[in-house]
This record gives sequence, structure tokens and C-alpha cells, in this order.
Amino acid sequence: MLAGLAICLVLVLVAVLLLNLRPSLAQWPQLPVSTKPSASGVDMRFIGTSGVVLADGETTLVIDGFVTRPSLLQVLTSRVTPDADRVRKVRARTGVSRLDAVMVTHSHYDHAMDAPEWVKQAGGEVWGTASTRQIARAEGVGAVRVVSPEEDIRVSRFNVRFFQLDHGPPEKMRGVITEDFTVPARATDYKTGGGLGFYFTHGSCRILAVPSAGKAHADLSQYPADVILLSIGQLGLQSPDHIRRYWRDTAEASGARLVIPVHWDDFSRSLDQSLEPLPYAVERTDVAMREIMALAGDKVRVALPVLYEPLDLSASGAC
Repeated sequence: MLAGLAICLVLVLVAVLLLNLRPSLAQWPQLPVSTKPSASGVDMRFIGTSGVVLADGETTLVIDGFVTRPSLLQVLTSRVTPDADRVRKVRARTGVSRLDAVMVTHSHYDHAMDAPEWVKQAGGEVWGTASTRQIARAEGVGAVRVVSPEEDIRVSRFNVRFFQLDHGPPEKMRGVITEDFTVPARATDYKTGGGLGFYFTHGSCRILAVPSAGKAHADLSQYPADVILLSIGQLGLQSPDHIRRYWRDTAEASGARLVIPVHWDDFSRSLDQSLEPLPYAVERTDVAMREIMALAGDKVRVALPVLYEPLDLSASGAC
């Protein structure tokens, strides 16, 4: 019996060690904080995972808005639900008092779960798939717009075009969310439900958002960009050939001069803690960053975003 307990203890210690071994952020460049308004008037702020706030003083748009970040233990053993207080704190840190829309990439909890709470607190609409609509309805939010690939929505000086975007491999929690969805829910109840990418134009500034590292069902050379928000989630687990194809079809196709990786940080860590890459046990952010920085060469700048602060987009040449 004692031997069995000793083995269990060793296994627990090994698991804890593996979940704490991760790359260091110090090896990669970080995007500077902007000290003055951007040339285009677009203010961009990173809020963790794939979440970004875009604003120009008149219009405010949010991508995904996932900030609750339940712990791994909670995800594995219980149900998850939006943390309204956390959303309020992030809104305060990023200056979001009024919202026009929060657009959702797909309906996994780490993209969609908090979107309705942003609308409850700051107004506006949730934009996404039919599955995202079911999440919003379960949260008591009826202000939802189901969008289609290649649809355009104009909000003052922002124009947003949507394109179909697959979840990156390996895709888990496949399927759609149906009308019987209720909250709180298990993380595995948040099915993919289809996916979307986003193309923003604002005057001369063009921003392409690829918040999931999957196949884009659009020719992104037709979406010329100055900045690309590029998911590298699970990318480091793929083959070098896969990474090269992904880069070719996204960053290279768009012609972006500034690449901002997203979906690289450990979203089981609270935003009260510093951002850290996911552990080696579940992700190889080091591999993804090494490969895309090599592909970028000297012509394209790749830099990680800092949390909450206005990002310096001057390297894009237009934003």
C-alpha cells in the first residue's frame, strides 16, 4: 500500500512539473506600447488568448473577449461560467465603457463564453455563428447577429468582412450547440459550431484577424492587410510543412508587414498573473515562434502583444 501511495505521489509531482515547464517569453520580441495616437486613429489592445479590443474614440469592437480563464482543475472537474467582475475589470483597464459589437471566432469556451457578458455590461451585439447565438441566448442576451462568410458590416469608420475559418488541428469538441444548451456548462459542451475570421478596414489601416490556426476558406490575398493578428494555438505541434503552408496562406498572402501572434498564452492562468506561454506538455509555442520568425525574415516584423496597453502599430506602415 505504501509503495502504491509513493508511486501516486511521484506521478502527481511529475504531472505538476510537466505543467509548469514552459518556454520563456524573454526570447521573443514584444510589441512596444504606443505613446501617442496611431496615424489611423485605431487603438488596439490585447486582452489575452485571442481577445483584442479595437477602438477609434467613436466605435469599439471586441474580438472574442474571453477573460474569465477558469483554471485547468475547474475545466476538468466542474462547470464554467463567465466571471462578470473580471469582464468589468478588463473593460476598465482597456477603457471600454460602450461597445458596438463583440465578434466570436467559434463557440469553444475560450473564445465565446464571455461574449454575452460584454454585451450585458457595455451594450452592442454579439456577432457570430448560430452556435454562438445559442450561447448568448442561454446567457439571456438576445442582441445577436448571425453572420455569414463574405458578409460586410459597416460601423461608422470601421468596415468588417467575415470569412470562414476552420479550427486549427487537432480539433476537439466538434459539433454544433443546440437550443438545449444551458449555463453553467462543461467546457466540452462548448462545441466548435463553425468558425469565422475577420477583416477590418479603417481609412488606410487594414487589419486581418485569424484567431484560430486553421484553414481559411478564402483567398487571403484578396484581403490585403497591414497588420495580421495570427493565431499560433497548437501550431507548434504541427509539421514544418504545415506551418509553412499556414504562413503562406495567411501572413504571406495578406502582405502584412506586422504580424502579432495571438492564442499563445496559457488561458488557464488568471489575468492577475503575468502572461506565460502554454506548458510544453500541451503546446510548443517555441517551435511555432521559431518557424514563423524564420519565415518572416527581415521584411516582416513579428512581435508578441503586451496585455491591456495600446499597441504600437507603426511598423505596419499604415496603422
